[in-house]
Formats: sequence, structure tokens, C-alpha cells
Amino acid sequence: MSLLSIGNMISYYSSELESCLDDWSSHSSSAGNPNIPYVVVSKSSIVTAVCKEILGCYRKLLGIPDLLNQPNMSILKQLLQTLQPTENFDDVLSEFQSSLGPCNVDYLYCGECKMLEDIMDSVSSFSYLLSSDVLITIQSIVNSVVVLLDKSGEPNGKNIHMGCSKAIISFLRKRLGYSAHKLLSADFPSEDVGKGWQSKGDLIQKILQIYLRNSDSTSDLLAEIGRELPKVGHLFFSSDALELCICHHSALKRTSGIILNPAEE
Repeated sequence: MSLLSIGNMISYYSSELESCLDDWSSHSSSAGNPNIPYVVVSKSSIVTAVCKEILGCYRKLLGIPDLLNQPNMSILKQLLQTLQPTENFDDVLSEFQSSLGPCNVDYLYCGECKMLEDIMDSVSSFSYLLSSDVLITIQSIVNSVVVLLDKSGEPNGKNIHMGCSKAIISFLRKRLGYSAHKLLSADFPSEDVGKGWQSKGDLIQKILQIYLRNSDSTSDLLAEIGRELPKVGHLFFSSDALELCICHHSALKRTSGIILNPAEE
């Protein structure tokens, strides 16, 4: 399955439950898996498993060091082109003073980010774990751009041969921080509740780190995090784990030199 079909697959499985289960049974039998009566795999589990595998492979491809070398720019562009929105997204790029060329690497990186944001919005209704995996993939895009521009060796962070400017780093980081904020503030699908609080606690901590690293660390931001953690904690954490997570938030406030409310400490 190609990256280009992720969005179509999500739409298909979200609307065609019976076909989804029939397809799963058919492919499972073809693979030689034993038939276990009365065992039904939910459609959300199928989508989550398949998409996580695809996104994981994509992150590995994007992380290949040689891919970001000048001689391999055509290969990089081909990889980025596999995950682009089907609709125009120029309104998202309106903050750039000069328009980005559709054939440029920076335009393709931005398009890839927009596509993943749309996918995250689609899957957030049934899988928090998959939404988080999409967020981690967006983070890999930001990391890829940073490494690419470092390799260019241009003092102003712009390489006309690569078609990429340093200006997109702040843009992509802003989008990444916004996506992390949406996950931290989201309601959790019922199917995700109770599937292992420890792993989800680690995941939320990772999302929180992405949020802080790609957002302005103001007192308002930290105050909002403090309000959100108690809301989500009872869904995923034991009482001890929730206490540790809140303590971690308090430590973040102290290391930032920000005291929100002395009564909180």
C-alpha cells in the first residue's frame, strides 16, 4: 500500500464496516492464519495497525542521511510527493512573503505537513494512538528540514539549488506545536481507554515535550497544560502515574522560572 492511499484507506474503513471485516478475514486466510471463531477485529484496530506500519516505514525512509545529499534531491522530491494534499493549500502558506514554488522542496515539505494534519484530524475520532503516530511523523518532517539545511552549508539557511529556505522551519514548528496542542486537548475515543495506561502515559509525556519545544513557553501555555493534565489523567494513568505526570509538569514550571500560582505548589 502506498502512502498516497492512506487518506483513502481511512475514509474507506470509516464508512464500510462490513467490507472491512470481510477483507480482513479474506486476507487473514490467504496469509495462512488459523481461523478462530467468534473473534472479530475492530475496524479501528485494522486502520491503526496498517497506518502505523506505513508511517513507521516512511519515517525510516525520511531519516536516511544520504537522502538529504544534493545528488539525491530528485529522490527526496519523489518521496515527498507521495504525501501531498489533493486540494490547494495556498491559504496555509499565506504568511510567507514570497510564494513557494510547487516544485520546490520547501513547498513539498509544507504540503506533506498539511496532509498529515488532515489525516490526524480524520483518525482522532477513533484512535488517539494513531493520531500520536501521525504527530511523530510530522516531527520527523521538521527534523528532516533542519538536517537538509544544515547539509546545505549556506550561511543564510537558503539553498536555491535545493529549493528550500530556512523560513519554513519556524512555520513547520508552529504547525507541529499546534497539532500537539490539539492532541493534548482532545477527547479520547472510548476504544483507546483502558488499553494500557503506562504506554499511554509515556506517549502523552512525549506529546507534551513536542508541544513545549515547538511553542512559546509562556505562563499562559504552562497554565493551560496544568489544566489539561488532570482532565485526561484518569483515562490513562493509575493514581501514582498521574501524580508523577503532574509532578513533571510542576518541574517544567520551576525550570522555566515561572510561578503560576503559589497555592498550586
